[in-house]
Amino acid sequence: MASLAEILRVVGRRRLTIKRIPLADVVIIHSQGAQDFTPLLSNRKVLILDPLPVTKKISLHPVVLIRTLLNRLNGMSRETAYLASLVAQCKPKLVVTRVHNSKPFQRLDRALPKIPFLALQNGTLAIELDFPADQWTIHHSHFACLGQYEVDQYTRHGASVQNFHIVGSLKVNQYLNFVKTTEQMPVYDICLVSDYGSQDHPTQLCDYLARYSSETGHRISVAGRAEQTTDVEVEEKWFRNKLGDLFEFIPRPSDRFASYRAVHQSRVIVAWCSSMLREALALQKPILAFNPTGNERYNFPVPGMWAMTNSTYEEFRDRLDWLLNLDGEQFEQTFGDLSRYLMANSSGIQTESVLRSLIDEITSG
Repeated sequence: MASLAEILRVVGRRRLTIKRIPLADVVIIHSQGAQDFTPLLSNRKVLILDPLPVTKKISLHPVVLIRTLLNRLNGMSRETAYLASLVAQCKPKLVVTRVHNSKPFQRLDRALPKIPFLALQNGTLAIELDFPADQWTIHHSHFACLGQYEVDQYTRHGASVQNFHIVGSLKVNQYLNFVKTTEQMPVYDICLVSDYGSQDHPTQLCDYLARYSSETGHRISVAGRAEQTTDVEVEEKWFRNKLGDLFEFIPRPSDRFASYRAVHQSRVIVAWCSSMLREALALQKPILAFNPTGNERYNFPVPGMWAMTNSTYEEFRDRLDWLLNLDGEQFEQTFGDLSRYLMANSSGIQTESVLRSLIDEITSG
């Protein structure tokens, strides 16, 4: 009964239900990013489950409770035991997530080896910092990743990945299918992709960009990161304080593809470490990753002329001047191999089509 008491302790203000968990062809773990899967799962019954403690609803269905208790007796953690019992009730052919660095998802993948699991990459990991090899072994039965870089990175790190699938960026592919062209007339000279967070701010990068724009008159856009209205307002205010009126702020919630459109309409893309730098390469945009913090978490995955750490303003200015003057042939010479290594989209892979085929293959097995 200890496990039942554990479940009741986490109920809190969550809504209780004794309804039977519905059957589903596909279960999505984490509501975050779940909408990205919608075009890929047509004609399939889908159920979205958030793990504890995020979930807003707790099932007290007798079968769920019994399975949870049995799972606990088999050594599963409280969260995994409960989530595994929900998934087992659904009898899915596939369990997926957009949050590929989710430990609850990886635990569940280990706990239910008879059910296929597919993690779709949504960003670049500082893998040695986020998952130290002596503390956690990354596990995926199927991992759909951005490029060959992840295969090398995860293999080198000792991750347990049974099947790598190099598929590229789903959002880049969806954006290009939406606009139906890789060509876009520049509206901005430089797009700063926001890495704004609650603790770390790109202060020096903004200082340099403000000075550069003042000296050259180049047009700057800032592709926002925050998603909630109040957070967006705080984010824009911070950039206004740093850049004044020298830029156009593009809120992320303003458009499903707002950030991608801002990148596509710019000549050069600048950021600390955002994964959109990689995606910008797939849109054939020169990039500059600028990390003056000394924190290796913010280093670009591959060092080169496209990445700077601690530099003077004059070095920063000269690098931007060079990037802004690259033509198509020079872009290929400088970024071609890097782009194809980091982003499968750059090799012509149609991510949506590949993922649909992969899902069909897994679920028909």
